[in-house]
Amino acid sequence: MTRYIDRHGRVLFVHDGISDGRAWGVFYRKPSGSLCRVKSEHLPVCGTQEAAQQCLDGWAKARKLRVVP
Repeated sequence: MTRYIDRHGRVLFVHDGISDGRAWGVFYRKPSGSLCRVKSEHLPVCGTQEAAQQCLDGWAKARKLRVVP
């Protein structure tokens, strides 16, 4: 899965959070280690990891975010 760096320097990635694979969204990790979901109408919670990654890829491309190597 592709990860991106946003304009705040946070690494954005697709994760299922605490849903145990039932719902997937775009998250970043806080300095404390906890996950925080990126809330945007363009990044909805999706039913599959692949769908969430497609949303993230399109959103990141539109904003010209850098891919994490």
